[in-house]
Amino acid sequence: MTAECGVLLIFDEIITLRLARGGAQAMYGITPDLTTVAKIIGGGLPVGGFGGRADVMATFDPRAWHGGAFGDVQRQRGDDGGGAGRAGAAD
Repeated sequence: MTAECGVLLIFDEIITLRLARGGAQAMYGITPDLTTVAKIIGGGLPVGGFGGRADVMATFDPRAWHGGAFGDVQRQRGDDGGGAGRAGAAD
């Protein structure tokens, strides 16, 4: 259905990866365009990853910083992620 509509199907396997070898996508026989995983791949440490179809992954530029939910990285760099949390900040 998503291919017919021209949208990506993304599976967030952060919890469901534990349900079966291959996660929910293996359980239901669905192949998403992108898959996200997190703590389970890092043994409980704050790590995340994603992967997907080659044509979709080709748009990812590993040389660029791709922000996410790890706010500590942004604070360490002195980067607020493009304006997040700047309400009332003096420029």
